[in-house]
Amino acid sequence: MCRIAYANIENVNERYDAIASIAVNSWNLGNRDGVGIYSWDDTGDMLIKGLKWDAFNKDLLNVADSLKRNTIIHARLSTNEITELNTQPLDINGVVVAHNGHINSCKYKPETTTNDSEIIIQAYLKVDTDIDALNKELFGTYNYILYDKSTDKLVFNADSSGMSVVSTNGNFFVVQQPEQLKGVIKTGLFNPIGFEKVKSGHYLITTSKSVFKPFIKKVAQADKVYRRYSYPIGMRDKEWEKEIIEGELAVNRRFWME
Repeated sequence: MCRIAYANIENVNERYDAIASIAVNSWNLGNRDGVGIYSWDDTGDMLIKGLKWDAFNKDLLNVADSLKRNTIIHARLSTNEITELNTQPLDINGVVVAHNGHINSCKYKPETTTNDSEIIIQAYLKVDTDIDALNKELFGTYNYILYDKSTDKLVFNADSSGMSVVSTNGNFFVVQQPEQLKGVIKTGLFNPIGFEKVKSGHYLITTSKSVFKPFIKKVAQADKVYRRYSYPIGMRDKEWEKEIIEGELAVNRRFWME
């Protein structure tokens, strides 16, 4: 499977080391068919993608001083053609998506696409950017991170594996697997103070400006985590009611340092 991640890093001097570490750890987990980042804040944005690690890292290093506070990271394990066009994150019409998994079917699937992130984006726009409506149209098993530039909406959609949320002294990370963060923690720059989950079958809707207010104390009404609609591959499951999830705070530093 692919690996996706998100980083919100306050200090510009720490951004390259953290982003490169998450990307290379994701790459080394077996996702070696392309790697990319989308980085943004109020001052601008940038999209960097490459099929080979060395070329990608060279491009990333060249903009190290200009990396933005928010970054979506994707390392790809291909199920079809390996091209830069299919390397994520994908940015179409102001909507950015990085996904893992497989969209089995969707009535809004473009006829010529070979990229499931494109399916997610086109479906999102067709349902007027409603996440509940979007997930009802997607058949398959998938995680995705979606950012809508026009509204600053940021969505973390967790399927069977869930997503881990780690806070580190004002910085925040979202990863599919804790192993993606081991290099970051071992640098000593980021000491974990909070560990929570976007649980399997749920999603978090927030914005890049208030991204982890829910995780500083508990889920706030303005930033709710909803249970989403979960579909086994090839069939619809019953609709689950929306449910606010209060994440469990559990700090285990030994786990991160092993």
